[in-house]
Amino acid sequence: MRKYLLILFILLTASTWSVAQHQMPSYKSIVQSFFEKYNYKGKMHQLQFAKKTDGWYVNVQDMHGKIKEEALFWSKDDGKFQEVKKAISQAEHGRSLKNQKNYLSTHYKRYAYNMSRCPYYGYAGWEYDVINEFGKRFDQQPDTILEGVGRAASAYAMSFLRKDYGPVKNPDAAHFPAYQKVPSKNVNQFIKYVNLAIDAYGTLAKRNPGYETIVGDIHTKWSNENVYAWQVLMSVQEEKKAMKYLEKDLYSPFILSFARNFLDHCDENAILFTRGDNDTYPLWYLQQKEEYRTDIKVLNTSLLNTAYYNEMLRARYQDFPQFLPDQKIAANKCNFVLYDNDPKKPSKPMNLLDFMTAIKDDKGRVVEQISKDTIYTLPTKFLHIPGEEKSAEGISIVLSRYLLKGQLMLLDILAGNDWKAPIYFATTVSKGDMMGLDEYGLLEGTVTRLVDYSTDMGQTNQLFSTSNVDVLYENLMENFKLEAIPVSPKRVIYDRSVQSNADRVCQNSRRLFQQLARDLLQEGDHARTIKLLDRAEELIPHKKSPYHYLDFEMAIYYYQADAPEKGAKIAQYVIDHLKSINDHYVQNGNLVPVRFKNIKTKILEGLQIPIEKHQQTTLLSQIKELQGEDD
Repeated sequence: MRKYLLILFILLTASTWSVAQHQMPSYKSIVQSFFEKYNYKGKMHQLQFAKKTDGWYVNVQDMHGKIKEEALFWSKDDGKFQEVKKAISQAEHGRSLKNQKNYLSTHYKRYAYNMSRCPYYGYAGWEYDVINEFGKRFDQQPDTILEGVGRAASAYAMSFLRKDYGPVKNPDAAHFPAYQKVPSKNVNQFIKYVNLAIDAYGTLAKRNPGYETIVGDIHTKWSNENVYAWQVLMSVQEEKKAMKYLEKDLYSPFILSFARNFLDHCDENAILFTRGDNDTYPLWYLQQKEEYRTDIKVLNTSLLNTAYYNEMLRARYQDFPQFLPDQKIAANKCNFVLYDNDPKKPSKPMNLLDFMTAIKDDKGRVVEQISKDTIYTLPTKFLHIPGEEKSAEGISIVLSRYLLKGQLMLLDILAGNDWKAPIYFATTVSKGDMMGLDEYGLLEGTVTRLVDYSTDMGQTNQLFSTSNVDVLYENLMENFKLEAIPVSPKRVIYDRSVQSNADRVCQNSRRLFQQLARDLLQEGDHARTIKLLDRAEELIPHKKSPYHYLDFEMAIYYYQADAPEKGAKIAQYVIDHLKSINDHYVQNGNLVPVRFKNIKTKILEGLQIPIEKHQQTTLLSQIKELQGEDD
């Protein structure tokens, strides 16, 4: 009997040891450990970490991402930290909590998600290493490993067609111009690996339908990967193969209804700029599969940073607006455009067409050759875009120290369009991507229309851009839908990063209604305010997406519109949410964060005024109780 128990013990120990070999420390703990031991004196943005097959590495890169110094920091072989002082020249012994805090709040965030989902990440060749080790027996892999395989296979697939997607280590990597036929072997290799990604996501979706990725639930991620495959194959003229990826049952009714809102809120023949996966891929799917609002050009600002996407757009749309010639934006051209900060040549305002002509002809400007990139110099940082009519104010913006290719391409499209087609930005596009154009936008729904006069008006408290009140009211009341909203789990934490994508969509949609309610109240329109807020509850009910504490303004707007009972109902939801957060911290023995305390104080003070006015004693006593917890 002892013999069998000994054998069993050895087998279990060996199995445990084998699993432990893959359980490397987390990215955050590695960063913290490094700064606990070293005070790095170099440029912080050049310091990077990589999770390789044999352990965690630390490296120093130059401005082009080329590794200058590298050292193994934690070894998988023995599970111990290694000395890196000799290899990393500017790493001095000594604890540096300041550097640790700065790194975690900046550079760490850029890679944290992929580091947590991919078994290996952060170096040239991580894709193949993940595929080679984990890309076969899906049934034996944990959920996060499956997602990591999907991400690795997707990136590796693209390397057979495009080289401008990062440092993928693939001996068969190639680069072909967009909208041209490419060799079958490259297409087949792309299909092989993109199918691996789709299979990984599909397996994960069947196993764990509630699994959340950075872009939403796993079914949405699987759907996006199919549309991605379609888009890439269309770009190399493989239409028959591409359309097979749209034959599947892609996207939930909820995601499709959300996508239709973007298209429905645009005028005919518009240009719509989007930014991420979920405000782009479902729209392309609707246009291609359901032939829905095909008159709109949906352009992704993130993809505009790649040469192939710009080449594809120009080849696909015969009437595509452009000013710069194709050869000017080819691979490794205009990836960066720098401002020539010469004190002897002070920058002066320049008309958009003159600005683009200067870049096109390199007139009087230095053209620098750095690595393989051709760096052009901005002729000015003060830009004026004339209005549609001569009498119009036009758009004046101040550019930053440099422009990325995508930002230059946006300006190129504006120059080529010259107000012929209406231009919109999805509300998901960041202000940074808009380069100051948000000050010339009118909110008309889930989109902002670009106009040729300033709409800023000093309204810094606006959630989005200034509202086009009547158009926004019609779109939210008549042309806005969210179908089959997934039921949200009970929310107890205030950090929105842990919410599901569906919950974020609902919260952001409520923000649109809140902004319009505020604008209607400023006009003294109580009747339409109440109808609007009622419509918000009808479309996004509390039972499907519970009210967040940041929805407290909806309660206040009901009060201000003389609907105190409706205001009290939402105020109760908000108070309950605040209380659940407080209880969560207390029950887990944690101090309530100061930031949350400050937000809670502001919200309770805002609610207390109308609640006292309407003598709603039950709510008032709950507010006093919550306020007392901070004393």
